[in-house]
Amino acid sequence: MTTLAIPRRFNGPPNSANGGWFSGRVAQLVHEATRSAAEAAVTVRLHAPPPLEVTLALEGDGTSYRMSHGGTLLATAELAADLPAPPGGPVTFAEAAAVATAYEGLVEHPFPTCFSCGTERTDAMSLRPA
Repeated sequence: MTTLAIPRRFNGPPNSANGGWFSGRVAQLVHEATRSAAEAAVTVRLHAPPPLEVTLALEGDGTSYRMSHGGTLLATAELAADLPAPPGGPVTFAEAAAVATAYEGLVEHPFPTCFSCGTERTDAMSLRPA
């Protein structure tokens, strides 16, 4: 059994982990448990908001994994088929910067302290999806 405690810094909503950060950590734990290559695709499905700063347990059988807390299923995960390359390739930095001003969260954001896209954070990712 592998455990994980999510530091408060990696929140999405105020009392929950950021979904993308949490899913990435679960995928990393699955890689470690299965001894698979770090670039192998892992499918993670969130079932409930992951709590912060408590010990969560990842349990699995080598094929599928579950992370729960207090009887609540938080996530399931499994190795997946390789992902196809994205169509059209990546955008340039200039293209991304040009659309960042259209990010709706700049006007009204439901979770301004979110680790990935929050507008009130200076220590986070500051993504501006538009």
